[in-house]
Amino acid sequence: MIIIAELQYFNIRYVYGEDSPVQLKSKINSGPFKGIFTTKARKDYYAQLEDDIKTVYKPNYRVLFFNVFPAGYLFSSMRPATNSTWLVSPIFFPRGDRSATIVYYYRQRIFPNIIVRIKNFPSSSPSIFYNDNVEDPIYKMLRKYKLLINRQEYEIYEK
Repeated sequence: MIIIAELQYFNIRYVYGEDSPVQLKSKINSGPFKGIFTTKARKDYYAQLEDDIKTVYKPNYRVLFFNVFPAGYLFSSMRPATNSTWLVSPIFFPRGDRSATIVYYYRQRIFPNIIVRIKNFPSSSPSIFYNDNVEDPIYKMLRKYKLLINRQEYEIYEK
């Protein structure tokens, strides 16, 4: 009761990346967020992503998630193909340089087999659209991959 009173008193509306706590009524039944309450839109998003990742899974594959979704790696047992779980996003850091990731691929002689490009993230507030700069090194790399799944919220590519 004290926590609820404090939330109302200080008008705290958001739980990390979520809506108002009173809006979090849908329980996630599987995946890395199993047992957590969220909005119906987020629950559906996570369930669809989990299913799609399962369809592209191959035991020796490596995966890259971008933009701004490091939790994506928890949806699969594929090895991450990145030098950092938080790739600098041109949306939030316009001067950020992601070429270090490309250098990492060449130095380590590894490349992602699967790339998941987050385009949109569901929310009751206006959705955030992740528009990539076509000159961004990660975005350029997508040209060498085949689009397998194209959803409103994300795309999945394979090489």
